[in-house]
Amino acid sequence: MAAAHQGVPTPGDNTTSDEGSSLEPLRQGQPADISHESTSQAKKLTQYMATLFVTLGAMAVGTVLAWTSPTLPELQSANSTLPITPEEGSWISSLVAVGAIVGAVPAGYFAERFGRKLVILALSAPFLLSWVLIVAANSVVLLYLARFIAGIATGAVSVVAPMFIGEIAESSIRGALGSFFQVMLTVGILYTYIIGAVAGYTWLGTLSGAIPVALFITFSRVPESPTYLMKKCRTEDAKKSLKFYRGSSYNFWKELQELEKDISESTQEKASIKDLVSSRGTKKALVISLGLMVFQQLSGINAVIFYSVDIFDAAGSTLDPKVSAIIVGVVQVVVVISSTLTPNEDYLTPGALPWSEDFPQDTCSKGIVA
Repeated sequence: MAAAHQGVPTPGDNTTSDEGSSLEPLRQGQPADISHESTSQAKKLTQYMATLFVTLGAMAVGTVLAWTSPTLPELQSANSTLPITPEEGSWISSLVAVGAIVGAVPAGYFAERFGRKLVILALSAPFLLSWVLIVAANSVVLLYLARFIAGIATGAVSVVAPMFIGEIAESSIRGALGSFFQVMLTVGILYTYIIGAVAGYTWLGTLSGAIPVALFITFSRVPESPTYLMKKCRTEDAKKSLKFYRGSSYNFWKELQELEKDISESTQEKASIKDLVSSRGTKKALVISLGLMVFQQLSGINAVIFYSVDIFDAAGSTLDPKVSAIIVGVVQVVVVISSTLTPNEDYLTPGALPWSEDFPQDTCSKGIVA
């Protein structure tokens, strides 16, 4: 976890201090029994609600990815008000991926510079702009521009939203909250398939544009992540953020101190790309992570999402191709939800996790938790 400052200064002091004094602001006013576990458990409803709000961004991503499935056949039909060729249709689909690369690369920097919340709120603008351009488009060039802009927002929100979720979630439900992003993405795909089956081009774009509006309205009501606030030495704001996400009766002092300590350690031990291949363990982790991502992308799932209606139409399905696409969307939602339940029950058990009491609390494990 990268950090701009090593310690947490006293209110009104913008300078950093050494590790011995960096915890001093947290010690002031803290309960005497801070070393003991809090008798009051953190409330989880606000964490679930905040995660639901931020993953409206994932739902917006799903609508972007699935939009071409019901729309391209309509645009390529004989009575289209904006006729396009198959080659132009392929560009309309693929420009989202190009934009996603452009958006994903600087997203982490902007999230560290301006905050997770501000960046996510700002991303509702390009999402909405892309749908406005699509609804108003009178040429294929505007469709190209709209899809590229949507791709930028897609790549950026796919980086920043999971970051925010990981930082607000307490350890006991971090896995469950982390799964919300993929669940809501598939919900967005299904939403688009259903609307596309019953509504035309204009209504599909209009109703898709309602998702980023809902993202902005709901997500603006939740505070910034406590981790980011601690990195920026905004200790009082971090306390308020933890109170919001954990409840006013929760003993947040210990968590604040752990956050400060992790930030201090990460500042002293700067990570580099070389660290990815510095040991056998990191090499294995790199190969597994990249292998899973490559397998996912080369499986062709994006092509199926982009062209599901065309695929079923070309296959000569006896079902309406749009109905077949809806079935694919339903299966995706069900399978993703089912897969997220399995680890929580079978693998994520006490004693098996980096944040359990029986797991050695070294720097590596703290990095995983953070």
